[in-house]
Amino acid sequence: MPLIEKVAWDYAGPEDIAYRFPKLNLKYGSQVIVKENQWAVFFRDGKAYDVFGPGRHTITSNNIPLLTAALQKLKLIGDIFECEVIYVSNSQFRGNFGGNAYSAPSGDLKYQAELGFFGYTLYKVEEPKLFVTEFFGNRGASTSRDIENYIRGFINERVIDEFGEHDIFELVKKVDETTDKVGLKIGNEAARIGLKVIDCVFEGVKIPEEARRFASGMGSQAMTMQYMKETAAELKNSQGGGAAAAGLGAGIGLTMP
Repeated sequence: MPLIEKVAWDYAGPEDIAYRFPKLNLKYGSQVIVKENQWAVFFRDGKAYDVFGPGRHTITSNNIPLLTAALQKLKLIGDIFECEVIYVSNSQFRGNFGGNAYSAPSGDLKYQAELGFFGYTLYKVEEPKLFVTEFFGNRGASTSRDIENYIRGFINERVIDEFGEHDIFELVKKVDETTDKVGLKIGNEAARIGLKVIDCVFEGVKIPEEARRFASGMGSQAMTMQYMKETAAELKNSQGGGAAAAGLGAGIGLTMP
């Protein structure tokens, strides 16, 4: 493996959040060049060590003390050593999200509405060492695309979880409040992986017309009656549905106050 005299991330695209230089042979005296919107993190054996901010850095034992100590523990003594350098952008990024979620069961029928949602987040890396440890150490990411996919999935999961805690009556009445709670939760949990969420914007939450009709009615009893009527009509139109529909109608009559 050739000895590397200089490391730089010169071709960062607008959507590149990180770039990994794997298994470099460096030496004390090699240069690491970091641009204004970057950090460079020294990474070895699944652990993040020292971080360089913007500037032209000449590697010495003094400016990579954590990695130097780790090498000494491994009895790797000498001017040449192997490690990875992971560059991380501190620019702001936009990530789109979207999907479907179910409300919590509601009423005697345990009715659940399927809701569509979409939006975007604005985020940036705030703690580069924590970010590198989480993504490149714990999650095995190797490209910016891996990281983007994780963040999108991370947000979608949080939205699905939060919507699943509220029935359709609550969601219709408090959709803005619920999405605000989702944004706050995403921000708090993102901080644990080194990210700062600047904004979380729901551009749309699609509530089916059926769900709106139920939620704007007279509560769960009205919802149950309407559902029974629609089911009876479907059974009546199906093969052998007449008897079944009659039985269903009788059931409704018996349970009404």
